[in-house]
Amino acid sequence: MPTYRPDLFFVSLSQLRVLTGRDARTIRKALAGVSPTKRDKRTCWYSTPVALEAIFCGAMPLEPARARARFDEARANLAELELQRRRGQLLDADDVTRVWSRRILSWRERVRGIPAEAVVHLPGFTPAMARGLSRLIHQTLVELADAPTAKREVPDDAT
Repeated sequence: MPTYRPDLFFVSLSQLRVLTGRDARTIRKALAGVSPTKRDKRTCWYSTPVALEAIFCGAMPLEPARARARFDEARANLAELELQRRRGQLLDADDVTRVWSRRILSWRERVRGIPAEAVVHLPGFTPAMARGLSRLIHQTLVELADAPTAKREVPDDAT
């Protein structure tokens, strides 16, 4: 007489709990990226090899000593960053962005003012020439603003 053996090609969460001896939450975390092969009313069925690989070969929780060491290292890194910030070796990114934005806007307006200054200070420089120079300056500023921020080589003798 044949004996009943459960089909283990597909396993449910409760069967995985029995097979692995792990908590249901741990199994759900391990199976977060694995989609169920089939579903019944309330049961999700996973392919056994895929599910077991996700549980046993996935991100295993660290043993307490290693987890504590990682935590201590992260806390030390944060303390070092805070110390550097207090010494003035690190600046807040928002502050740097704000200051540089103001500077760039100021430089842009001063460069745009060159044609008007040229009409006043250069003899023979006409308003028509100023309009042409103004268009060239505008075109150059637009090109600079749209250019990719590629690293440019700076010669060693540049000061």
